[in-house]
Amino acid sequence: MELRQMTTAFLLNRQNEVLLMKKQTGRLFDFKHWSSVGGHIEPEEIHDPMSSCYREIFEETGIGQHEITDLKLAYIVLRKKEDEIRQHFIYFGSTERQDVVSSEEGELHWIHLQDIDKLMLPSTIKHVFKHYRVSPRLQEVTVGIVTKRHDGVSAMQWMELTDPTVF
Repeated sequence: MELRQMTTAFLLNRQNEVLLMKKQTGRLFDFKHWSSVGGHIEPEEIHDPMSSCYREIFEETGIGQHEITDLKLAYIVLRKKEDEIRQHFIYFGSTERQDVVSSEEGELHWIHLQDIDKLMLPSTIKHVFKHYRVSPRLQEVTVGIVTKRHDGVSAMQWMELTDPTVF
């Protein structure tokens, strides 16, 4: 079993919009879909996923770290894909910057939070936004484990990650 670690950034603006990427195709889908800004953690970033997140934001949007406020780890999502465990560090932050630079990864668009459900998104992102809408002011990191219901539809089990007293 291998481990793949990734970061994702959801940047919000004052208009209650989130920056998303429209992709023509990708590793997961061979059709047009929407995705987040982010990517794989490089070996030198393995102990600092936030630096990976800032790097991915800049590479894919042109937005620099100094233009982002309140970037915070909100979710860690785990899922099994064949012989691989995928660990996804998901950050939320804000930016005043409206202009972005699309990359070879895809076209960037500001999408209002209320319109997220209308988009063709990976199920993991849909689960995260569903949870985020009911808990936008999370204080603790929340862990999500992707599972499959008895009817084959993906589901997410959520748990707040806290530091318990251990003796």
